[in-house]
Amino acid sequence: MLFVSDTKNQLVMKSHIVIITPTAYLIGGVQTWLNYLVPNLERNGWIVTVLLPNGNYSNAYKYIQEHPFNNFRVLDNPTGSREGRVLSIYSALEDLQPNLVLSVNIVDTYIAVERLRYKYNQKSPLVAMTLHSFQADFYEDIHNYSHVIDGVITTNKLNICLIDHMDLLVKPSLFYAPCGVTVPTSSQHHKYEDIISILFVGRIDNSEKRIFDIPLILKELDNLGVKYKLSIVGNGLDENELKEHITSLNLVGEIVFLGSLDVSNIQENIYPNQDILLITSPAETGPIVAWEAMSHGMVLVTSQYIGSSVEGSLRDNENCLMFPVGDIKAAAKAISKLQDPQLKYNLSRAGYELVCQRYTRSYSVQMWEEAIKQILTLSPKQLSKPLQKLPPSGRLDRLIGTRFAEQIRKLTGISFEHHSAGGEWPHSYGTNTKEEEFFSHLKNIENLSN
Repeated sequence: MLFVSDTKNQLVMKSHIVIITPTAYLIGGVQTWLNYLVPNLERNGWIVTVLLPNGNYSNAYKYIQEHPFNNFRVLDNPTGSREGRVLSIYSALEDLQPNLVLSVNIVDTYIAVERLRYKYNQKSPLVAMTLHSFQADFYEDIHNYSHVIDGVITTNKLNICLIDHMDLLVKPSLFYAPCGVTVPTSSQHHKYEDIISILFVGRIDNSEKRIFDIPLILKELDNLGVKYKLSIVGNGLDENELKEHITSLNLVGEIVFLGSLDVSNIQENIYPNQDILLITSPAETGPIVAWEAMSHGMVLVTSQYIGSSVEGSLRDNENCLMFPVGDIKAAAKAISKLQDPQLKYNLSRAGYELVCQRYTRSYSVQMWEEAIKQILTLSPKQLSKPLQKLPPSGRLDRLIGTRFAEQIRKLTGISFEHHSAGGEWPHSYGTNTKEEEFFSHLKNIENLSN
């Protein structure tokens, strides 16, 4: 058994990368990112294997049908315990012998790598976190597993500022690599029509997207006499409540729920027929949907979400229109300004040029490759403390110990019952109890960094 770690004087091409990603959701920014990153890395000479967690909520087989990677392995955990998850990842990594493991929101990856590092020392794989969002619990994970994590690659520059400010990792371990989109050869400047078509694409989740602001914005457009049609692509836990809000306001404009659509359908049939992409989120690391829409000539009307300022791409009245988070009247006023066809054309063109400069897929792949190469020049971190033991998952663990209890569960078919994808294959073990304080701190860091 031997892991091969490249040094600064060796070629990193042909290195083996393992990517561990959730499978509970089939559509989203992370899924789109993996869909183009993996084949492009393979095309450029890398060996890539994608590990897919499986269970009642995480369907690896359905996921691979939707996202057919060349090399993949299913991670099963018949006991449902944390020890079972760690052992599943550990066994796969020990068998595959990768040079680098990229963890996409599967926190037990770090425990598995820690065990490999304890056993194989410097011949164990490097491990990096890919950070695609702003969540307090992910920063807790970076802190808790900083003795194992060799690098963090993030899609937004504000994450680097915050990690650096919190002194969680040294700067050479932090890397910026944005997500990218396929850009049409020319932007499709939408013709002026009497009715403004507005599009929302994403998870229907009020806590993360402030989706309940949208009906209020539409009501304000009614008050301003602006004619509109809203199309909503996506689904989520708050969909029924959103519909209730819409019904209660007796809105004048037409509102259509299109459900979840695959990316090609959205690009071919939705973006070309819409004027505005509306974003109401309090925080975003992209979002990739903004770059997709702008590449098709749509005008972005967006909240001044946390993450937009340090990233430095969006400029109000130059390549988009922006409004303070939660400011309903300002959002409606911004949309109403697009009744001016010249302004609409100018913003459409500037948005398209922005994506061509900073958010193409080729540039994204280049940046991810550069980050991966830099991490591969590092040596795996030496463990500074004894191998940590997992807390007991149940009474059996407390009676006979975690590992013996796991063997008993396998022999007898005992399994934990989970009630969500996050319990079955957790994204994080952070407590998430100080989310408001975290976002306040995040906003302060953004203001200080400007």
